[in-house]
Amino acid sequence: MSRVAAELDYFLPFRQCAPTMKLAMEVLYSDCDRLRTSQGFANVLAFRGIFYGSDFARDDFQYFNSREEWDEFYDEKEAILGSEEKEGAAEHREKKKQKDATKGKKKTKSAKQLEEEKNRWKGATEDYFRDMAIYGTSNVKRSTSLFDQYWERSTSEFWEKTKMVPWEEMIQSNPSPRELYDWLTATGHFPNIGGLTALLIVGDLIEAGVIWISSPDEWGSLVVDVDKGAKKGLRDLKLIDANAPPHTVVQEFKALNNFILERLTLEQREAMHYNIVMLEHGLCKHPRFVKLPSNRKKVD
Repeated sequence: MSRVAAELDYFLPFRQCAPTMKLAMEVLYSDCDRLRTSQGFANVLAFRGIFYGSDFARDDFQYFNSREEWDEFYDEKEAILGSEEKEGAAEHREKKKQKDATKGKKKTKSAKQLEEEKNRWKGATEDYFRDMAIYGTSNVKRSTSLFDQYWERSTSEFWEKTKMVPWEEMIQSNPSPRELYDWLTATGHFPNIGGLTALLIVGDLIEAGVIWISSPDEWGSLVVDVDKGAKKGLRDLKLIDANAPPHTVVQEFKALNNFILERLTLEQREAMHYNIVMLEHGLCKHPRFVKLPSNRKKVD
């Protein structure tokens, strides 16, 4: 349990009780009107696409009213933490250079691959603002360089160029969770925002009161579409198998929700902020938790 206590953002099944989320609800998600603006949306993208689980998000989180405000804040942290690369970065590059030389012609890397490799070796300031492994597998795309791209999404020029329904128009239409999820994932215009992160954003906006909560059927269908940790959690609980069709996944998700509602008191549900959003989150955490080594001694 000591490891769980030390890494609550990574292990805790109670979504709204995690340290990063508790602070974000105060700083970012407390003002629904602001969240409905394009600037608010840029901050939401940055929170989930860059900051979640980092020291910054957990201890020092703030809302940025402009790109200049962000630049100034980053520069202040860099002046304290430094801009040095991680230890071993230069050695890694030299070894790679020698390895490539022995293989003959070097394969040309794309700009995206070069950027991801550079991200991996950024130092203390970068790591203050991100945790590349917070959602499981290390994500080298998670970088503060994304902030400028997210802020671009707050400009009218961006929406005109993409011919998308603008954020402010979309959110004012009172979309369902499914409609908002489809909008976030259909275009590929939001870097480092895949299916899972899009679902997290939708869940955040439900918890903030910006959109209505899903029905168990709708949220279960989103679990099917995301096809990540929540489905693995259902498999680990032996509620579905690896080949379960979508309708079975939804059915078992609903049945588990009903089972929990029947056994928890209202006081217990309120303490853990239980709803179907938390259920999906808890299912994602379950496979991580069961992998932790047990300290219990075997009885002869």
